[in-house]
Amino acid sequence: FFALFYFEPPLIGPVSVGIVWKTLLLFGFILYIILVPSRSRMGHLTFWGALFALEGLLNPSLFVDPVETISFAVKNAYIPIGFEVFSRYYRRHADPQRACYRALLILSVYVILSSIPFHLNLLQPIKTGYDLSIFNVEGSAFLGLFQNAHASAVTYASASLVVFYHLSRAKGWGFAIFLAMMLLGFITTGMTLARTGIAILVVGMIVITLLSHHATHRLVGLAMAAGGSLAGLVLFQTSEIFRMRILGQNSYTIASGAASDDVSSGRLRFWQTAMDNFLSQDLTGQFFGMGPTIAM
Repeated sequence: FFALFYFEPPLIGPVSVGIVWKTLLLFGFILYIILVPSRSRMGHLTFWGALFALEGLLNPSLFVDPVETISFAVKNAYIPIGFEVFSRYYRRHADPQRACYRALLILSVYVILSSIPFHLNLLQPIKTGYDLSIFNVEGSAFLGLFQNAHASAVTYASASLVVFYHLSRAKGWGFAIFLAMMLLGFITTGMTLARTGIAILVVGMIVITLLSHHATHRLVGLAMAAGGSLAGLVLFQTSEIFRMRILGQNSYTIASGAASDDVSSGRLRFWQTAMDNFLSQDLTGQFFGMGPTIAM
């Protein structure tokens, strides 16, 4: 499992190792859905999600770069198809809710622990995280097992929140171990410098703390809020990289006197361009889209 994610970038012909194993696994999921009978009907998420992924093949980009177009379709198909497979699998358990919770916890613990070899410099990521040269510093931000900063931050943040939720069920040494893993996940998320992951942590902590009836969540949540706020203020005052990243600035925007790269990291400009492209298309183009190659 570790090797599959770690060695995703290398190419086999025109496609990466990651696309190859994900495509094969997706076909396995589809065969499971077809061959294994189920007492319940296919969920709406699976049906409409699969149609959306299939529609991603019906655009002009398929004839320009079929590998890239198929890769995007495979990625879009994973959530609906994977959801159906795991739903059917866990319905067969005597206690499906407990089985799902256990699987999610094990996966979250694995994700957090997978960062340790990279923290200890026993392994180096194949890809690189945020390029720190734009902040006048050599090197790159933490990436770990994954292939880009946002995927890394979102995954570590989500895993950390699952471990935080589990603290109310842990006792004794187990509580101390899970608390240490949660802190490691929080620190790792921050080291990616991806604001999306930090936002997920903040919102997730607030939701769990406010909605939970367990004193453990409230005590740990309040402690993390106080500690996180203090650490954030200290870093904002003492770390130029942290301050510029939060404000959406870099050495180039500061030197040129240009406006900072807004909080959306340029997403609003991407969305505006996408809307302009959409409005410039005919009805067929608006319905099926241009595909990833032409659109980019």
